[in-house]
Amino acid sequence: MISWTFIQDTNGTLLKGRHMQHGENTPNSPIIPFSQTPLKIAIFDLDSTLITTANGNLHALSPTDWKWWHPSVPNVLRSTVNCNQELVIVTNQDRLTTADGAEAAESFLFKEKMDAVCHELGIKITIYAACANDRYRKPRMGVWDVMAKDFGFGKGVNVEAYLVGDGAGRKSDHSDSDVHFAENLGIDFSTPEEFFLGEKSKEEVGHKFDPKWYLPADLGGTLNYKPNQAELVILVGLPGAGKTTYYRNFLQPLGYERINEHDIGSLDECFRIAEQFLVSGKSVVVDDINTTSSLRNQWLSLAPKNNVQTYAYNFTAPSDLCLHNDSVRALGGSLMSAECRPIFARIPFRRLQKNVQKPEIDEGIGKVLDVDFEWKGSDDQLETWKKHWL
Repeated sequence: MISWTFIQDTNGTLLKGRHMQHGENTPNSPIIPFSQTPLKIAIFDLDSTLITTANGNLHALSPTDWKWWHPSVPNVLRSTVNCNQELVIVTNQDRLTTADGAEAAESFLFKEKMDAVCHELGIKITIYAACANDRYRKPRMGVWDVMAKDFGFGKGVNVEAYLVGDGAGRKSDHSDSDVHFAENLGIDFSTPEEFFLGEKSKEEVGHKFDPKWYLPADLGGTLNYKPNQAELVILVGLPGAGKTTYYRNFLQPLGYERINEHDIGSLDECFRIAEQFLVSGKSVVVDDINTTSSLRNQWLSLAPKNNVQTYAYNFTAPSDLCLHNDSVRALGGSLMSAECRPIFARIPFRRLQKNVQKPEIDEGIGKVLDVDFEWKGSDDQLETWKKHWL
């Protein structure tokens, strides 16, 4: 049987399991004695790498709904352990927690299935299942921090590790999370075809998204003047498009006042404060998503009675870049953001993305400016931002 621990902390939620060989007791942390150096760790993804569903479903319907990805897998894994390599499974399993972060019923099905998998193998295995869209999810490195504590990294133990997974960024792959996890950690990566079958992948390993594609980029619509009269500037873009950063870098130094519903608390109060600023001759920046004409029209109604110029700044960052930036902002720590914003949930994000309406002059906007993404920050911030977070 596997000894399971459900971790719920400030980093997120993680299900951790340890299966021992027959006759062994489950040890306390660290898992490996310090005398074994270097420590060799073989890390494997689970689904479509070690196992698949027996009936071809996307998700297992029962604890017995699984089969080996290839008949060679069990013996290769046993050989790996026999070569004094610690076998570790790191898998993203979004369905194991409820909306409030508690362990879900699906988790118990997963545990039963993994008990069966490990029982058939009969070898030592450590399992880390990331349960939510947080720091523990590959390719983010939160799970590596837990592994470091469990295995005693940095306490006289040198580590040699490699990763095998199907999330290799190939055209037919569902993601690039495995190859990016390996890249973030600086370890070798292989596809299941390469590792288990000795076959070169038929498709080139690559990227579905890479933040380095956007270094450098040009910035459009930059203001370099102080307005002669009050202006109403509406920022338009998905979460993570760079709106707040742009405000702080370019508009705040020019004296623009920022209005944001999240900070103020209610839309009515936002309108009241914005109008006070405009009446006093100050320029206002509405820093929110504002991705539909109906949202923008509410703000544009303030312009005629206050005799102000209106602008819409349309942030053009692609959706995957926005998701990357949002993840870095939420999970990258105080170095990347002082606001402590939670990560934006994927399903609501995709709904927003689907319904984005680009601002147009015929809405009554005086001028529309496109703002392309441009990275700005310190060298330390850049090193964090360049990691893979999706």
